[in-house]
Amino acid sequence: DANIDDGSCTYPENDQYSLHFQNGGYVSTGSWFQGENNDYTILVDVRINEYPDENEEYFILHRAHFHDKKIGIDQNSNTIFASDRGGQGIPYVQVDYSLDNINVGQWYKVAFSANNDSLKLFIDGILVDKKERTFGNTNWTSSYYWSSLGGGGGYGGNPNVNISGISIWDVELNQSMIQSYGNTNLSGNEDNLTSYWNFNEGSGDLAVDIGPNGNNGTINGATWSSDVPDPILGCTDSYAENYNADANVDDGSCAGYPD
Repeated sequence: DANIDDGSCTYPENDQYSLHFQNGGYVSTGSWFQGENNDYTILVDVRINEYPDENEEYFILHRAHFHDKKIGIDQNSNTIFASDRGGQGIPYVQVDYSLDNINVGQWYKVAFSANNDSLKLFIDGILVDKKERTFGNTNWTSSYYWSSLGGGGGYGGNPNVNISGISIWDVELNQSMIQSYGNTNLSGNEDNLTSYWNFNEGSGDLAVDIGPNGNNGTINGATWSSDVPDPILGCTDSYAENYNADANVDDGSCAGYPD
């Protein structure tokens, strides 16, 4: 309810670490949802270190019999892609974007969102593909096998990527929310957030979920890295006149508050 800043604001630290996935490394977690849920969003801060040399190298995978949900890169189609499926005999619906537009060694914010009508893929907050949802409900429990981050856990190819954070939301985030959350260090208490792995532990084999689900992951073969996205400095207080919606680290410059 405050409309005047008293200087008491605190801000989360900027990313300190990422995880490097290569040669089959991955983080195993429990299922991200239970039962039917058609409205969801997955946000990933990812750097592709080399273009795929195998078909369908997954860096996000919810593996289930004919109910897979995936985000990855594919040599055959030369795309970064995301897909969902609604059961046996039902084709995947895939949204994708040409890897010709993706630079190796550059950080990107990838978002995959779904609702009852469509699937969408965003790169750095820009909608790059949208497809009609042509199958029934998304069931996250049906024939569930496993969930993995950074790699497919032995399924599909092995991507060479760094990931500095992954968040999963129990809602279809709109474009402005994707842009806002993509440029914010999340606290873990945001509305509709279910899981958030910020990969800031820096050591050990545990990836802590600081979201409400507490769905901690076990690191298998991935290595800690100090390579992280560059911070965007600016005023992060939306009540200030010089608020910078792109900033993800507050630089103390906020000014111009209402009386």
